[in-house]
Amino acid sequence: MAAPSRRARAPAPAPAPKPARPRRRSLPARVVIGLAKAGLGLALLLVLAFFVLDRYLEAQLPDVLSLSGYRRSIAKTSRLYADDGTELRAFRTERRTLVPLSSLPPYLPAALVASEDRTFYSHEGLDYLGMVRAMIRNVREGAMKEGASTLTQQLARAFYLTADKTLERKLLEVFLARKLDRHLTKEEILELYLNQVYFGDGRWGVEEAARDYFGHGAAELTLGEATALVALLPSPERLSPRADLAACLARRERVLGLMVETGDLSAKAARAAAKAPLALAPPPAEPDGAPWFTDAVRRRLAGVLVPGQLEHDGLAVHTTLDPRAQAALDAAVAAAAPELGGSEVAAVVLAPRSRHVLALVGGRDRATSAYNRAVQARRQSGSTFKPFIYAAALEAGLVSPDSVVSNAPISLAGAHGRWRPHNAHRGGPDEVTVEDALIDSLNLPAIRTLQTTGLGRVTDLARRVGLRSAVPADLTAALGSGSVSVMELANAYATFAAGGVYAEPVLVARVEDIDGRLVYHDPTETTRAVSAELAGQVTALLREVVQEGTARRARVSGEAIAGKTGTTNDARDCWFVGYTADLVAAVWVGRDDGGPQPGLTGGKVAAPIFADFLARYREAGRAQAASAR
Repeated sequence: MAAPSRRARAPAPAPAPKPARPRRRSLPARVVIGLAKAGLGLALLLVLAFFVLDRYLEAQLPDVLSLSGYRRSIAKTSRLYADDGTELRAFRTERRTLVPLSSLPPYLPAALVASEDRTFYSHEGLDYLGMVRAMIRNVREGAMKEGASTLTQQLARAFYLTADKTLERKLLEVFLARKLDRHLTKEEILELYLNQVYFGDGRWGVEEAARDYFGHGAAELTLGEATALVALLPSPERLSPRADLAACLARRERVLGLMVETGDLSAKAARAAAKAPLALAPPPAEPDGAPWFTDAVRRRLAGVLVPGQLEHDGLAVHTTLDPRAQAALDAAVAAAAPELGGSEVAAVVLAPRSRHVLALVGGRDRATSAYNRAVQARRQSGSTFKPFIYAAALEAGLVSPDSVVSNAPISLAGAHGRWRPHNAHRGGPDEVTVEDALIDSLNLPAIRTLQTTGLGRVTDLARRVGLRSAVPADLTAALGSGSVSVMELANAYATFAAGGVYAEPVLVARVEDIDGRLVYHDPTETTRAVSAELAGQVTALLREVVQEGTARRARVSGEAIAGKTGTTNDARDCWFVGYTADLVAAVWVGRDDGGPQPGLTGGKVAAPIFADFLARYREAGRAQAASAR
């Protein structure tokens, strides 16, 4: 039998007590806790909904929470100017010109506040009592009948350019008005308001309204004019002084009275302003000076600006147009019109040293055809190409002006059998000098000179002086079978006029944004294309063409003119390109369908247009100089 263990056996554990049953809360307590949880959930839901609504509304807001953001985002009028500052044309999606508040007379914003929002400087963008009153009325009417009343809310509404009284738009207005008041000073809000709102007659902003109604800028508004503009804001079309002058004047008197009540104006000054007649300017004509030239500028800018930038960003485009040159060219073209029959005309005038385009005509009547033949059309150059052939030969040392060239008949193998070119007037000596060949625009010596010089040399020189169009890869190039634009040909001759220095034509001197920063200008780099000696030789030859040859009708008394005529087969293209020391002009006459022009030549129709232009231009210059003395 085993001995018992010395360790005492542990007593068995006592059974665990049963947990007490929780005491059940009373019904009122359960209701309170349930309501608290529901309230907390609702609060969280409302916070989330507000956050989502805030983000949604934020995404719908225009970028106007700063003056710089407003200037970037709002559509503004861009203007094109001639080289003397004359406005040529405006580009816009809406008529608006921004002006700073500091440039406006102080009684203008004072009238606005007195008339539209007397508590403007004390509220935070919203008139809460007014909003409650409007809400009550809208509920009573069952529709959105009443809306915002503060200037800030009116400004917010103006940014959406809609009068739809929907709940979403009202929320956007309230949301934006509050943000505007938090982000901007009161003065900045007034500046935005006066530049943004509609003043009737298709004009947005006070600057365009002042120009439209009174013929001057907003900075020059009188008290009577300023209060008249404020007066028409409640209903711009109905209260327009052109639509109902009596109603506008009555409303103006009310605005003046409110300014007296706010202490912004004395009763005496108000009475004087109320009696002042409102002198309305004639409806301003839209500037459209030099439409062919401005069309060429628009085409140039389309390749360098962002699409829509010209119509939206309020750019100042300073061009190279000389109004005196443009007027002379327009008059010369108009004077020649009776002799042209159904033919069109295009011309470009350049300053050879700067390459500034001074004047441009793209057709006889832009109202009937907007096709700009000066920059869009490409026509055969005819004998205006011959100077490039002789220049290449002179440069290569293959000929001199006195060199003798064969003028004998020639027969060459062509793609369609034998090619037997001839001069415009058959016959003549079998040999001529280079000078005489150019003076009389002979075809056969030009072909032989091209053969001797080589097409490669001629093409290279033509490229260097400015011809960008393809030169035909055969001997027909000597007769000007290649097609060029009027602008291109004028610029190539300008290289000779500039002593052998090449540059691109300049239409746009500079483009500035609304802050005066440079946005773009046409390239002005120059390169030495040919030697000054060669350019001088070519110029001397071309002066003989004007004095003794086919371009005699281009002569103008007292002027040293160099130039060359050109006439293609059946006179389908008639040219004259001429230059003096300070200008180059290319004139083309032809039909859009490429049809023949019987009886016409470059010497008969294009050279006289050049001469008439130059004479008018010089006379206008003398008159301008005399008036300046």
